[in-house]
Amino acid sequence: MKTVLLVRHADIDTTPLPTDLTPLNAAGRERADALARVAGAADVTAVFTSAAARTKQTAAPLAAALGLQPAVLPTTFPQAAAAILDAPGPAALVVGHSTTVPQLVAALGGPADIPPPTFDDLFVLTAIAPTQAAVVRLKYGAASAPAPPPPSAGPRFVDHAGVTRPGTPVVLTGELFGGKMNPLTAVSGAEVLGGHLLLVSDEAKEPTVVQVLTAAGGGYAAAGGVALPAGDDEVDVEGIAADRAAGVVYVTGSHCRTRKIEGGVIGEVKQKKSREQFFRFKLAPGGTAAAVEGPKSLMPAVEKFPVLAAAATAASKENGLDVEGLAVKDGHLHFGFRGPVLRYGFVPVLSCRWDDPAGTARVRYVRLGGRGVRDLVGVGGGFLVLAGPVGDGDGTYRVYFWDGADQLPAGEDGPGPELLGEFAGLGAGKPEGLVVLNEAGRSFEVLLVCDGVPSGAPTRWALSRPGPA
Repeated sequence: MKTVLLVRHADIDTTPLPTDLTPLNAAGRERADALARVAGAADVTAVFTSAAARTKQTAAPLAAALGLQPAVLPTTFPQAAAAILDAPGPAALVVGHSTTVPQLVAALGGPADIPPPTFDDLFVLTAIAPTQAAVVRLKYGAASAPAPPPPSAGPRFVDHAGVTRPGTPVVLTGELFGGKMNPLTAVSGAEVLGGHLLLVSDEAKEPTVVQVLTAAGGGYAAAGGVALPAGDDEVDVEGIAADRAAGVVYVTGSHCRTRKIEGGVIGEVKQKKSREQFFRFKLAPGGTAAAVEGPKSLMPAVEKFPVLAAAATAASKENGLDVEGLAVKDGHLHFGFRGPVLRYGFVPVLSCRWDDPAGTARVRYVRLGGRGVRDLVGVGGGFLVLAGPVGDGDGTYRVYFWDGADQLPAGEDGPGPELLGEFAGLGAGKPEGLVVLNEAGRSFEVLLVCDGVPSGAPTRWALSRPGPA
């Protein structure tokens, strides 16, 4: 058996936002000395830190007292756990961050629901087997200030560190989707191009339109629409994305099948060819659209992959094929699926080029904890993924950062995407569309729209990827 002591780095000043060079403050230096006293009798023979200065400074008093040279942990959690367990001797000290200590505990075989630690938390983990460990949570040094309680109501986002962030409502004015009732409460996607907000609805038909709005006074005002050559049947538009450099907008139907349950009778699964379409058009800076190209269908590409082909015959709400996310990145379209969600939570993303969808198609998998893709947005280094329930049941809506790499080869124990956090307090709203308004390093200003509420109830949010904190 091996004993592992895990702590978050000691106290720092959190304003301005920390970087890898942020040092401990006076309280932090006192806490580092306290850690040396507490852990000095624990037979520690190995010390691990992150690359950040504050973790190294937290470990320094103990390492100096024991004559040890701290090692920087590998960047993936399975590799980090292996390095800790393979270190010589009976005990090791690990100094991490509020966002990494819980995942290290889980990687070492402990529980997966350890809350983000405060500065005074000390976890004592006893590794019984490679995937089994007992954990005790203790306190050391001066007491940390308690985290402020979250607001009791209203839209909010609880981030990866447990911090609650409020959203800011965005006002839309003018008549949307021709004033039709269902599209007003059935907003299924959004994109921003230049000074325009573009909305789509899974209920819009006769005609199927992309609603164009123009920035006005901190919100947006309706400024017309772009009709798609989709026929009179329902396209079930679920995704919209733009190549912002080229000014080209892409719109996709769900490509899904349906089944109704009415009057105690379970109906047949029905194919709707009208849903198997996607389109593109160029939007001028003034908001006018060039001729719409398409429709094209994703089905020839789907049929190349046995997993997707099998799911395509099932109803969407029964873990059948259902396109809900669409992103444009690196010259490719990336279609994110609400279903199927496979064993261990793997969800497919199909990427292809507009000019040859079947010939250029490839599928990668991302693990979303049993959720499906509700939207997909290309950002620096990868994608933001809005994830939610597959069927009609209750479930939480989360945002992840995914680097775009196929996570299937690593299996069920491989690293998943980075969790940014979870939405709450949205009432009847079901998040369907995520738009990145601004991006700065690991931080994002985003716009969220929801199904089931008037005009999509758009809100702005400030989100950030996990990182040293």
